[in-house]
Amino acid sequence: MGRAPDYSPLAGPTWSYPRRILVTVGVVTLGLLVLVRPSLDAFRGPADRGDNQKPEAEDDPVRSVLDKDGPAASSPPTSDPKVYTYRVVKRYEHDRKSFTQGLLWLNGSMYESTGLYGQSKVRELLLHDDGKMTVVREVQLPYRDFGEGLVHWKGELLQLLWRRSDGIRYQVRAGPGGYMHRIPGQGFKTPMKDGWGLASDGEVLLATDSGPNIYHLDPDDLELLKSVQMKDGSRVIEMPNELEFIDGELWANIFGRMCLARVDHKTGQVLGWVDLTGILNTEDLYPDDILNGIAWDSEAKRLFVTGKRWPTLFAIEVVEAPSQDLHATRSRCIPDKNIFRPR
Repeated sequence: MGRAPDYSPLAGPTWSYPRRILVTVGVVTLGLLVLVRPSLDAFRGPADRGDNQKPEAEDDPVRSVLDKDGPAASSPPTSDPKVYTYRVVKRYEHDRKSFTQGLLWLNGSMYESTGLYGQSKVRELLLHDDGKMTVVREVQLPYRDFGEGLVHWKGELLQLLWRRSDGIRYQVRAGPGGYMHRIPGQGFKTPMKDGWGLASDGEVLLATDSGPNIYHLDPDDLELLKSVQMKDGSRVIEMPNELEFIDGELWANIFGRMCLARVDHKTGQVLGWVDLTGILNTEDLYPDDILNGIAWDSEAKRLFVTGKRWPTLFAIEVVEAPSQDLHATRSRCIPDKNIFRPR
């Protein structure tokens, strides 16, 4: 039999004397590192230690999408917006009691959503060759509902409500023998806290909420897909209001301004400004009787505009302005501040 193995408490059998010295030194070094570690932490920054980690965000679908696809995702402009003016093609009567918040053209009829508590409604209107306008049918909203933007989607009208996240659905069919009625128990809810403008590019719904954001919503469940800020260059455009989608562009009223913005809805960048200054004598109007209402007849290529309690609905042609004075146009079209979100 050979000699009995020389066991070490740290290793297997038959360790030589030099190897035992090396192992012992290693163990002592490891122990010193463990003892020194707390003092080393004092020289590390909060980010290194993880002390400054952000808490998990609340379950806010608007904020979570904005963080991912929001203003920072907007593409920089490649050129300055163009400046346009207008030519009036035809004038139609418009109800001076209609506080217009949404406007759209569908199957030969004009549909209008109006606001104010106790006065809000959705109406189907027929335009006549002599400039008259008649009401075909209408639905009155309850007193608590303040009507806002309106869009047609798959045989239904969807109507937003002011300072609310929910909305109303209507079944509609235009013209003689048609109908329009609210679908009981079949409203919808958006991730926004305020309803303003509403339109569709044929794939998603596009909405505004008094701020500068254009929200892309899933038309089936109204979930937020993404959001972009409306901008002219690097300047944020506040309060885009009533919306209409026209030949691949999103057109928007700007609250309190006699202008329409032509916008790339995917990036939020303004492509052009349509200056409607002088289209209506506003001396006899109340201060809040502002331009608000865009409708597009895609078959006849007719563009309609009106305003809150305006006496006239205009069919207009948009033409490029002879003078491209962008600075002056921006001063007329871009609000200095958001009066609904004071800082």
